[in-house]
Amino acid sequence: MTRALRSLDLHAQGLDVSDAAFSLVSEEAVDSRGNFTLARGATSLGTLALHFSSNHVSANSHERIFHIFSDDFVHSELRQQNFDLDGSIDSQIQL
Repeated sequence: MTRALRSLDLHAQGLDVSDAAFSLVSEEAVDSRGNFTLARGATSLGTLALHFSSNHVSANSHERIFHIFSDDFVHSELRQQNFDLDGSIDSQIQL
């Protein structure tokens, strides 16, 4: 779930999310497809349509920015910049 939200966050920032199908859809998926929808009632907040075989990603963040502080975020934003992490990091999802 956090990787799907991270993909929506990157899309909202205008960044490349072309690897989302590889990250989110299992090779064992029967039809090589995956879908992710985040909604509040009937209002769509974000959607991802993914096709693993063709590496196709269709994302719509509905002009929202999602702030995701997952392990993927920590790795790409902090570890690769040689930021020294002190202490332990808890994994939590809050919507």
